[in-house]
Amino acid sequence: MSFWGGGILVSRIYNYTQGKYQSYENYKLAIVVNDKKTKTIPNRGYYKVDVGCNDAKGEWDYNAWSLKIDEIKEGTKCDITFTSGLDKKEYEEYLSAGVNARRNTYRGKNITSYKDLPEENEMNLYKQIKNCTFDDIYVGDYIESKQTDSENRKIIWLIADINNYLYSGDIALETCHATIIPAYPLTYAQMNTTNTTAGGYKGSEMYTTL
Repeated sequence: MSFWGGGILVSRIYNYTQGKYQSYENYKLAIVVNDKKTKTIPNRGYYKVDVGCNDAKGEWDYNAWSLKIDEIKEGTKCDITFTSGLDKKEYEEYLSAGVNARRNTYRGKNITSYKDLPEENEMNLYKQIKNCTFDDIYVGDYIESKQTDSENRKIIWLIADINNYLYSGDIALETCHATIIPAYPLTYAQMNTTNTTAGGYKGSEMYTTL
């Protein structure tokens, strides 16, 4: 038997609508952990999570460890059942599937605030990457720098890919990572003043200037 608790029972529940995540408070959740009713989501762990919603599409995001609801309506009710016993390999497969979804989903969210969070905070940008969860990092998200480029524009770094170099190279890279690129050129320089390749790159103005 499930119970319906009112209000927000999960810290981050989102609905993906028109490219933006929006938080909702007009839903109800029934949470069961190992056959016991509870009002709180358990801490991240090796749980098999099943989600069922009456008039919306609910899915458990193992990377963010939160519920994602599509097509939410006022009065939406969802049952979330956590069952222990998921092994490490299965858990990592869920994480990997989540990373692949993030790699293939352009979002364009400003995630600068995550960079300045305390290191112990799960949403700290570097911790999300180090833990290989990428809780709330998608391709197209961006980080604003306090520095400016040669045209005095604030430098913006884009998330271009996630784990794209994983297990590649002569010495395999085994560390989770995000590849970032500038949103526009940081500066401009020419090879040389003449239409030749004299001096090559090392003898060029580009090399000596930058």
